[in-house]
Amino acid sequence: MPMSRPYLDMITRTLGITANTAVRQAHACKLCGGFAPPFDSVDFYKYCSPTNPFAFGFAGIHVEYRRCRDCSFISTDFFDDWSSEEFAAYVYNADYSRIDSEYADIRPGSIATMLAERLAAWRDVDVLDYGSGSGAFAEQMSARGFAHVTNYDPFSSPSRPDGKFSLITCFEVIEHTVSPIACVQDMISFLAPGGCIVFSQPLQPDNIEVIRGAWWYIGPRNGHASIFTTDALSRLASNCGLLLHRGDWLHGFGAQDATETSREILAAIGTPYAWLRLDAPEDASSFAPQRAQQVDAWHALERGGNVRFRWTRSSRIAWHDVLPQVYPLRLRVSVPFVNEITPGFAGACKVEVAGQVLTPSPDPRGELLFETTLDAPAENGVILHTPELASPHDLRGFADDRPLGLAIPVYPWEPPATTT
Repeated sequence: MPMSRPYLDMITRTLGITANTAVRQAHACKLCGGFAPPFDSVDFYKYCSPTNPFAFGFAGIHVEYRRCRDCSFISTDFFDDWSSEEFAAYVYNADYSRIDSEYADIRPGSIATMLAERLAAWRDVDVLDYGSGSGAFAEQMSARGFAHVTNYDPFSSPSRPDGKFSLITCFEVIEHTVSPIACVQDMISFLAPGGCIVFSQPLQPDNIEVIRGAWWYIGPRNGHASIFTTDALSRLASNCGLLLHRGDWLHGFGAQDATETSREILAAIGTPYAWLRLDAPEDASSFAPQRAQQVDAWHALERGGNVRFRWTRSSRIAWHDVLPQVYPLRLRVSVPFVNEITPGFAGACKVEVAGQVLTPSPDPRGELLFETTLDAPAENGVILHTPELASPHDLRGFADDRPLGLAIPVYPWEPPATTT
């Protein structure tokens, strides 16, 4: 069948494209504000099947996903302006059981079996199952001796419950949300002081950049708008004032002032984990507490290509009050950079945290990565130590005599202005 003329016209208009096209189509990451360029596009009818994701054919509607270069969060804005009524009509409708046959009974039963075993010591805790679907999980937990389980689902059980809950469970839910931050904040509104959240969430496989949208869990017909990594979950937690407790398939969110019961529940689920990206400050004259504190540590804000950044003007850059005070803590520190004053400058940098001096792991994406475990409370700050700075004048005879080190991005990422 010959290609239709409108498509030929579209192709004609795109001839001669460059990488700038991807920059123009990029968005700021919904979680960390990082650069999120196009990642893949799949048909709306693709659903979560590892063997035959197009068993129901093609809708002829493209759903575009983007992936953040920093936290690796994958998201689509396809559903961003959908109403609850539209989700109910076009995703969570009578056909939903065809594309998720385990949704009604099988998955709630298997999750209840797993969770009841892990949380057997806390059967008296007040539980809210958020995004509960039919309520089968609450029934299964009650049958296993958990006497105080309430269910809430914005589609199937839309009446919002009264009171606060010490434990909120949330299974296969946050991938369905167009705004994961708003979703977790809504959960927090039901959370008793010091309570915790236990949730399930498959994470992107290591080869996601190879298989891309072919990964079985990227399924717009299932309503999957948000696809996570451990770093993305960590950023989601910190955006909501919580800390990720990383597990295998079950994970937890808890506050630093969690109750003893919550700490015990979270310990049964996973271990504390934090991903920390060290940014250049957007406004060097009025630093927020979580930003670098030294006004004289940075040069003026600049823009190069699609990135806003600041050059460092000191060989010692400190970020204060950035570490969660939960121990032991697995910590991953990222220092992105867009330029270095001399080749090899970035690789010679070190990070000091809790008395440890760390050397970076090599990474091809233009960032320094440092990983460690913090076993006990320490000074709440991270210090970047760089080699001696140099000026373009001294190096190459240019007019610029500023001492420069690393050019570190400013977030959130902002697309360059378009010209007409």
